[in-house]
Amino acid sequence: MDKLNAERLRALDEAATAGPWDIWREKIADLAAAKLELCLQVDCTENPIDALIMFNADGKCPGLTGCGPSSDANAELLAYLRNAVPAILAMAEENARSEKHRNDLYDKVMAQVTEIGALKAEVARLREVVEPLATRDDSIGDDARRALGKEPL
Repeated sequence: MDKLNAERLRALDEAATAGPWDIWREKIADLAAAKLELCLQVDCTENPIDALIMFNADGKCPGLTGCGPSSDANAELLAYLRNAVPAILAMAEENARSEKHRNDLYDKVMAQVTEIGALKAEVARLREVVEPLATRDDSIGDDARRALGKEPL
């Protein structure tokens, strides 16, 4: 699975048993006890369907989701989620990279804002030095007036 299909995931989620889900571990003494426990779980199923739903993990250790009305949807959701893990991780990593990029840009903008503030303060300081010179009636006064954006005399 290369891409996460959000629409399919949403449909699978809506069809499956509502959460929260947890893991229930039943201690067993041996294989016979495991078979008995599975039989007891099937016997306790309300509104059983005509199938026993399992999911396959690469041909090994199938998981049993039961034989109830939402067992098939539960198995579909679990299988889809397991196969979607690489895409989910890739999205999470991309989001982290994007967030870092946004933070880096923010830091650069804030540094520029600080620099602009410092430059404005320096311009104001220089203006205070140049303005008195603009009253002179010589080339220094002309240069000061030009620096202030005024016409020389």
